[in-house]
Amino acid sequence: MWKIQELKNHLDLLGEQPEHYIEYLDSVARVIDIFEFHKAEAFSVFSKLDSDEPEMALRLVFSLGSEKAELESEVISAQAHLHAALQNVRSMYDILAQLLNALLVHEPIAIHLCDICRVCEALPDGNVRTELEKILASFEYQYVNSFVNTIKHRNLVQFNRQLDLREGRASIRIKPFSYSGNFYEQKWAIDVLKYGLDVKNQLIEVGRLLNSECGVRNA
Repeated sequence: MWKIQELKNHLDLLGEQPEHYIEYLDSVARVIDIFEFHKAEAFSVFSKLDSDEPEMALRLVFSLGSEKAELESEVISAQAHLHAALQNVRSMYDILAQLLNALLVHEPIAIHLCDICRVCEALPDGNVRTELEKILASFEYQYVNSFVNTIKHRNLVQFNRQLDLREGRASIRIKPFSYSGNFYEQKWAIDVLKYGLDVKNQLIEVGRLLNSECGVRNA
């Protein structure tokens, strides 16, 4: 758990609590809450549309008429919530970059040039930098980052209902896509949602390490 309030209190005691510190910390906390909302909504829909039971699997893929329209509506709902969840995960790291830049970087980067990769390179050696380097190199972060940049700047990554006979499973699948020279194979949507959760949890760990590095007691 990242004790955000304890960090705010600690900075206040040190007399080092400019308004933007509070805004960054409050924003990160809020974005985490928004992610949790969309994650729960997406997971609820994906769970209903994920089956290894043959009859249900066939119905999911080959339904007709009003049943097909109802399923398509649920797919749109799941897609919307997954997009929102992953976009909020990515936003967490943008806000984290500003926070780390303000608190730890010796020569802070200009706000308009500040991103998580630049900040990571500018951080002093320590646990925060080590953990952040590990996250940014992880497949889960790379997938989330590439997915969000693709749907934001290029095109929607396609979703469809799919029956996989080898796996004996029917669910919502995200089609392959490429970004910045990297190719990402098709994935079950519920697995991609878990990538988002993993990346969010990794940010929480960075926050916990940040508390320790700033000298927060019982961080």
